[in-house]
Amino acid sequence: MGIITLLSLCSMAQEKKTFTLEDLIPGGNNYYNCSPKNLYGIQWWGDHFILPDVDEIKSIDPQTGHEKCLAKIEDINGLLEKAGAGKMFHFYEVTFPYADKPYMQITTAKKNLLIDFERKDIVWSQDVNSKDENAEWEKNSRCR
Repeated sequence: MGIITLLSLCSMAQEKKTFTLEDLIPGGNNYYNCSPKNLYGIQWWGDHFILPDVDEIKSIDPQTGHEKCLAKIEDINGLLEKAGAGKMFHFYEVTFPYADKPYMQITTAKKNLLIDFERKDIVWSQDVNSKDENAEWEKNSRCR
């Protein structure tokens, strides 16, 4: 009896879902759930990939899919306000220049900053020249 139950469970686990017209036609009841989604601003930081959003930025372990919130916009804006650096509205332009350090690089209208998101502290900052166009930041010399 136990072997028959085990075999029936294995056969049920291998059944594949067949799509319906509601899944495949735009405007169908389930089309949104079956269509691919765009993920903007994804980048690698060491062995994890980073998923930025408006309110928070997450690290995702590619092996397990485990998500960890690295920072929230309120916390970072509190640090920026103390430093007189302006305000952030989203995390889409944040970069992680060092794979072995918990630093995120942020550029606002007033300053270029490195923030240690684990300690919630500003590690380094530099004033931004408002006349610069297309300025790039170099991670080793920390110059623009």
